[in-house]
Amino acid sequence: MLMELLVREDMAKYLHVRLSVDEALKLLNILTDIYGREVKDVKEAKRIIENFDVFFDVARKKFKSYLVIPHDVSDMIRGEVIVDKVRLVKEDNRKIVELVFDRRVNRELILESIKRLGYTPKIVK
Repeated sequence: MLMELLVREDMAKYLHVRLSVDEALKLLNILTDIYGREVKDVKEAKRIIENFDVFFDVARKKFKSYLVIPHDVSDMIRGEVIVDKVRLVKEDNRKIVELVFDRRVNRELILESIKRLGYTPKIVK
């Protein structure tokens, strides 16, 4: 039986997923495989996650809970933005990543990626 993964949908229709560092990186790799290529914002999100401690400290120093991923206007126009922002959290000596997906991303792309990661996605509004 697969474990459920809560996918929170906020009022603005952005989807939020909380995972460990390793699983967040795996999810982004799966998304890239399904999408067919690695877009710039996914590459930047991976860089932030891979350097968790450095970016966690930067976010704390700037009093920011979310790190906004820089997007090219051309990518936004083409609808090729996948990750909107990333939140890095430390809970009980565990490193947790909250990925916030752009609301224009095909929802099925995200849900299929979560399934391939080994979870059953459960959307909570």
